[in-house]
Amino acid sequence: MKETPDSFTLSGAATGNVDERCQTQTFSGRIKNLTTRIGERDATLTNLQKTATASPRTGEPVTSAQVAESCGAQAGKIPENAQINFSSGTARIKRGSVETMEHLTGIALACADSGLAVAIGGHTASQGSDEDNQMLSEGRALAVADFMEERGVPKSALNPVGFGEAQPVGDNSTAAGRAQSRRISFERNARWGA
Repeated sequence: MKETPDSFTLSGAATGNVDERCQTQTFSGRIKNLTTRIGERDATLTNLQKTATASPRTGEPVTSAQVAESCGAQAGKIPENAQINFSSGTARIKRGSVETMEHLTGIALACADSGLAVAIGGHTASQGSDEDNQMLSEGRALAVADFMEERGVPKSALNPVGFGEAQPVGDNSTAAGRAQSRRISFERNARWGA
């Protein structure tokens, strides 16, 4: 079974009914949390699609600039400390990033039909070789694009790009700084030919 960023496996043999109940409660809690996040993503999508078709004030079709502004406003509602994080040396999205991913996916879904594309930038810390970091950053950007595509965002609306260690946001001499640099960045731009 392919493991996705929002999937998990229950490991170890059950040692009795208490363990099984605990695992069942944990599993149920995670399902409820993901269901809530998906509902929020769908609400964001519905809201943006309403905004994207016609201006509520004039009824006139909105321009791509207005759609981009609306998409940007929705993206701005994501808490500043929300990040898409990866384990060191991997392109595996951490479970704690699923909420942010679902929210961003809703925005990307709503904006995709309006000719906007999402540039997904993968970044690494400076540990390791330049070549390995470049490959890893590309893998991280692709992991995010795959997550969004699996949820319905058209591939043509996603542009994953790896930047390696070239654009750090933290101090690479500290563990905390390196953790900050292992990230994904997003930019919206018009699709060619759209």
